[in-house]
Amino acid sequence: MTHPTRTALLLAAALAATGIAGPARAGPDPGRGAPPEVREPAAVGISLRQAVRKVRRLTGGRVLSAGVGEVGGNPVYRIKVLMPGGRVRVVLVDARTGEILD
Repeated sequence: MTHPTRTALLLAAALAATGIAGPARAGPDPGRGAPPEVREPAAVGISLRQAVRKVRRLTGGRVLSAGVGEVGGNPVYRIKVLMPGGRVRVVLVDARTGEILD
């Protein structure tokens, strides 16, 4: 079984390998008016805004940025969070199911 931190690092590396330009800022309406590479994928189960709220609620941290990516052909949201202890954490959320991937 793979350690959760290792899995998160592998997923983050996979996102980086896809050539995503960078995360979009989480604002009032993520995805609206954003360049094509950061727009929300079509036919998703949850929106980027919903994913950001879920991560904020689960971690208790402050969301620094959020963007759209792909892991293994599946759409994911990549959300960077400043945790209460000062550590920065990247959380991946499955865009179809809303499941936290790391």
